Amino acid sequence: MTRNLASTMGRFLVLLALSSSAILAQPVAVSAAGPIGGWVAGPPMAGPRDSHTVTTLKDGRILVVGGGAEIYDPTANRWSQAGTPVMARTIATATLLAGGRVLVAAGIVGERSVPNTEIYDPTRNTWTAAASMAGRRYDHTATLLADGRVLIAGGTRSTVTLDSAELYDPKTDAWSAAASLPAPRTHHTATLLPDGRVLVAGGTNGGQTLATAAIYDPAANKWAPGGSMTMPRRGSLSTRLRDGRILVVGGLEFPGPAQVAAEIFDPKTESWSPA
Repeated sequence: MTRNLASTMGRFLVLLALSSSAILAQPVAVSAAGPIGGWVAGPPMAGPRDSHTVTTLKDGRILVVGGGAEIYDPTANRWSQAGTPVMARTIATATLLAGGRVLVAAGIVGERSVPNTEIYDPTRNTWTAAASMAGRRYDHTATLLADGRVLIAGGTRSTVTLDSAELYDPKTDAWSAAASLPAPRTHHTATLLPDGRVLVAGGTNGGQTLATAAIYDPAANKWAPGGSMTMPRRGSLSTRLRDGRILVVGGLEFPGPAQVAAEIFDPKTESWSPA
């Protein structure tokens, strides 16, 4: 099951999908949070999909990319086609750039990971091929930095867990190497800290689920230790709270059940505590 969440107009759009194939599979159910804290059914997408991305655009609409692409308009409560992507990919990342365009990077096309990237322009409803990354990957993270660049970290290539990282500059449409992670990881989280650094937490090194975290400093192009969470977890979600702390929820320690526990990272003390 794939769960994707986006916020708009004080409500949340939740996409639920069950799949047995890489790009499109079983029917998709869509639900949106109601205005008084309840749940109401949202309109179905035009087609089923799995392992897709969900991105809230600057105008409040929501872009879903995986196989094809669709846009949800919360005002009209309807879906429409979002152009035709250059590649029908899955397990990619989609990052809202400072100017309002969306960078979709790497992922799986067919049964093979790719280094290709493309950019969606919501004002024109068009897709354009962008510069390719140095290496193929999927299950990586993408983080918009304060200076407008995008940090791609970790992930998987075939069966190899990666420690490499790359930086994309939308001003020049060019990729450059970033410092490598302290250790390989995939299925991790990456969250921008208030001071412009990036916290990468958890994931797996290909065999062991990780509790460790690392912090990337884009000014110095260096990684530093970020402490350890209270428990190993992979496939979790993270978000930055209003006070600047980072909340990490869910995930699982493989093999093992999904976690119900959550924890908090305080960037002022660079320490973890149960939520």
